[in-house]
Amino acid sequence: MKTIIELPDAVHKKAKARARAKGVALNVFLKDTLVAQIDTPEQPTSAKPWMHIFDDLKRDSAFHAEIQRINDVIEAEYENVEPENAR
Repeated sequence: MKTIIELPDAVHKKAKARARAKGVALNVFLKDTLVAQIDTPEQPTSAKPWMHIFDDLKRDSAFHAEIQRINDVIEAEYENVEPENAR
């Protein structure tokens, strides 16, 4: 099957240079590259990619102690607030 695609000039030049370096025609290089990309199994992403930033916090006892301290302050302040309907 034939198809027409548009490539930015810089991408076309790089692909053409790679094809030439491999000693194959540009269409063969593009086909082989596309097939390789399609045949590569996708890595399942069970978590959001940015979540790894927080991995160290799971083991950080100082972090957990600070969270507990904040919760204690909130709880203490909550006890000082009078309900709106109390008179």
